This record gives sequence, C-alpha cells and structure tokens, in this order.
Amino acid sequence: MPVRPPDDRAESRTLSRWLKDAKSIVRMRRPRSSPSAPRACAFQQIAATLRMHEEYLRKLLRDFNDGGFDALKPKPRTGRRRSLTEEEASVVAEVAAMPPQIFGRPFNQWSLRKLRQLLIDRKMIPP
Repeated sequence: MPVRPPDDRAESRTLSRWLKDAKSIVRMRRPRSSPSAPRACAFQQIAATLRMHEEYLRKLLRDFNDGGFDALKPKPRTGRRRSLTEEEASVVAEVAAMPPQIFGRPFNQWSLRKLRQLLIDRKMIPP
C-alpha cells in the first residue's frame, strides 16, 4: 500500500509539530508511521523500526490516506474512569507493601478486600 505524501506545507508542518510536541508514545509513533515512512521499505522493516505490529501499521496508513492527520489522533478511551488519584494510588501501594500487623491486624498477608476496608476505615481513600 503506497503512502500518500503530505498534501502541502501545512501538512508537513503539522507532522513536524506532532513529532516535537508529542506527550505520549502513541502520539509520537503514529505520525512517524505515515508520510515519513520510506516507500521503498517493506512494511516489516518499518514496523520493526517503529516497534509496531505490521497489521496495526497498515491500519494507521490506511486511516492516514483516508482521513489525514485527524485519523491518527488517539480515540477517547471507553470504560470506567480511574477511581483513585495518583496520590491515593501511591498510598494504596505503600500500605500494601507493609505487613498487616503494623496496623493491628491479626493476619500475615493482605487480601484486596481487607486492604480496601482498612484504607476506607482510616479515610486514606474514598469509599
């Protein structure tokens, strides 16, 4: 599948800006797979260089050819949002690493249920 070249200077600038301003690995890898991909190289070589699955690379190139850069933007994630903040998650990890006896518990290992109950009782995480 041939990769179409950038339509104009604006599209080339968009590609450069995306590569410079990428805040996630996905935002950085997706545009690298599009117009900058050498046409002479095999998909296997490009996929190996970008550490992508070959079929995923083909899908990205089809999407780019059909919709331009807007097609390369990551889609919103579905599912439930995180229920803990990063700070709360670090508290959970810290407490989970401690032996339960420190908190006056009569057992040797945490279960998720017991750990959750302790954190809620001590108001370390929301119920």
